[in-house]
Amino acid sequence: MEWKDGKRQEGDEYVGEYKYNKRHGQGTYTFPDGKKFSGEWRYGEFVDGEHFKTLKEALKMTVSATNFQLAPIDLQKTTIEQMIWDDVQLKFPFEGGWGYSKDDALIINKNHANVTKGVPFYGVGFEYKFVRYRLYKELALNRNHYFVTESVKYNLKTQAVIRGEGGKVYDLLKFEICAEELFLNDKGEPSIQSDVLLCYDTEYWFEISSFFGK
Repeated sequence: MEWKDGKRQEGDEYVGEYKYNKRHGQGTYTFPDGKKFSGEWRYGEFVDGEHFKTLKEALKMTVSATNFQLAPIDLQKTTIEQMIWDDVQLKFPFEGGWGYSKDDALIINKNHANVTKGVPFYGVGFEYKFVRYRLYKELALNRNHYFVTESVKYNLKTQAVIRGEGGKVYDLLKFEICAEELFLNDKGEPSIQSDVLLCYDTEYWFEISSFFGK
């Protein structure tokens, strides 16, 4: 693939860091239709960040978040750490539940065995990694709607630090999640873009006692 001034002949554009003539580091790749991949790249491959897509004259519809909530985790059979490993083969310092409520909060544990010693601990970064993981899992497992993966947007609406019993500290993030819905074709396959932007509001409760204010 040849590049000139960060652009391909087809009109795509990449603005960001390179290594060995490949996209590597932080950067944004923009397609001619307005779709963007913005975040971390490794040797030419997009590995982590946000996906954006411009929807022309999209109809925005808001639905209940309960339509997307994941089933409670059976802690006698598995853990959130193991579920994430099974899904994406990544290890995070996570414990607890899905974070839909204070009682179900996701615990970010600075003293977890998955924390690399000697590396600065960035708790907010772990929060956003979990936000992306949970929302994509919610959308992927929903059986009433299908979505264009690249269209997913998540907008932070409010954030609050809440102190609980026993010295526990929680970070409550409220997001609006939106994605373009796919309609089924005559074969029952989700392949027809609808220009309908389906959105729902949801909460993420994080227990941050191990690192907040320390």
